[in-house]
Amino acid sequence: MPAVSPWRLRDPEGIRLFDDTAGAMLFNPHSWQTHRVAPMVSWIVQCLRSGPWSRQDFLDELGKGDEDLERLAQMLDNSLAELHRLQLIVPTH
Repeated sequence: MPAVSPWRLRDPEGIRLFDDTAGAMLFNPHSWQTHRVAPMVSWIVQCLRSGPWSRQDFLDELGKGDEDLERLAQMLDNSLAELHRLQLIVPTH
């Protein structure tokens, strides 16, 4: 994953996120596939609906909790890489 920021949703109108008690499903309008996604991925998509976020923006928000920030940062990087691989997020420049 390129070390760029901030990130934005590639197609905010086409991406569909379905959250329920069983987990989250994410529809990719470019591949027409639906993916079961981790809570971190769902959270990232929800954040990016408000506009571009940098990696640091995400880390600042994650740092407000009591959890292990290093572990969360790794989960964040993995989730951003996956969303980028699926072409659901792109750098803003």
